Amino acid sequence: MASVQHYLTLSNILDHSNVELSCEFKGHESDVNFVRFHPSQPLLFSCSGDKTCRVWNVPEECATKEQAASKTDNRVLVGHTRYINSCVVSSLHNSLFTASTDGTIRVWDLTKLECTGVIKGHKGVVQCLTLSPDQTRLVSGSGDSTIKVWDPVKKTCLKTLAAHDSTVVYCSFSHDGLAFVSASSDGKIIAWDSTLSRGLTNESAHPEVGTNICIFSPLVYPNSYFVATAGNDNLFKLWSLTYSRGGKAKFKHMWTVDAHGSSVYSLAFSPDGSILVSGGGDSFVMFWNVRTKEQLLTLHAHEKYVTTVAFSPDSRYLATGAYDGIVKLWKLAFNNPNFELDKTESMKLYPNVPNNFICPISLQLMTDPVLIADGTTYDRSSILLWLASSRRGAISPLSNLELPNTTLTPNHQLRGEIEHFLKNQ
Repeated sequence: MASVQHYLTLSNILDHSNVELSCEFKGHESDVNFVRFHPSQPLLFSCSGDKTCRVWNVPEECATKEQAASKTDNRVLVGHTRYINSCVVSSLHNSLFTASTDGTIRVWDLTKLECTGVIKGHKGVVQCLTLSPDQTRLVSGSGDSTIKVWDPVKKTCLKTLAAHDSTVVYCSFSHDGLAFVSASSDGKIIAWDSTLSRGLTNESAHPEVGTNICIFSPLVYPNSYFVATAGNDNLFKLWSLTYSRGGKAKFKHMWTVDAHGSSVYSLAFSPDGSILVSGGGDSFVMFWNVRTKEQLLTLHAHEKYVTTVAFSPDSRYLATGAYDGIVKLWKLAFNNPNFELDKTESMKLYPNVPNNFICPISLQLMTDPVLIADGTTYDRSSILLWLASSRRGAISPLSNLELPNTTLTPNHQLRGEIEHFLKNQ
């Protein structure tokens, strides 16, 4: 039945010959603090110390390094009165949320590019934002040492969490929505229960100097996750985070990398979880094989501190931002569009997993199931990578027939069933 050719992990096909500068986005008048791709549209958002968030169109074709174009045609979101530190996109509500040093969160309609609301409640800088995978909870971290959970539609505060003793610099949901971690400027990271009611365990990840970021790997295992952190000690670390019955959780240190000559400000996992990218104050961006800790390549990406890095959902691009006020878009060009993967990993981890929970492409348990025009549900990252790597256009992985469109429709019912299955493992 299936004509699918399964993926190699990106770490097996990435080298210097496969990375080239697509374009530079210029227009910010101060440092770029954060970049984020839209989950389903060819848009990139950048937040800056110039009090603006800019919306950039991601180009379809990649220029060579010698022909890299500087793009200044963009849309500018103006309203904050101080630095914008972070942003997050809600595709379900067609909204963008931005967090600022002015102590507010602004809500933007992505069709009209207009501010539709201002969320207030923190007593200090709003440093970070994240959205639960089902897009029902917006979470912010602040200089007032608290985390607040908001209803993104009603713009009301659902609860306030007070477990940190210093600025909450980053917070993140796992891809299945069942785990949550936060990090603070005193170096501490905290793992929370799935309802964000209480902290279950904490770890001094980057003591004294402070933690800058904490993110989940997209790979999900039974009650277990990988978390990456980075700090001002020039290090970044990989941790396992395991939840057990009885409301307990435990961090376990896996490995540490000391390669940047300065603070490590940013990290990003590739959508398949095989690559971790780090950006530091030494102006370098480095690519790492997560499994082997092997350094795959290094880019002298900017002339000043690299403050933010992000993969596009289809793995075709990496965006970087820096203190030089420039956003750069790097094209990740793969040599071989036909990939292979260890395909039985999810089956070994979940021997009783229902077949419809497994992505037909990667043969892994789905974390973000989406329905496409061939009537089949795939994991979002897998189908996006499939479509991006196909040389024949939009072709169904199962039938080999042309797709009438490439619309991805979230399969909320199946996602709920998968989350229920995981809770009972």
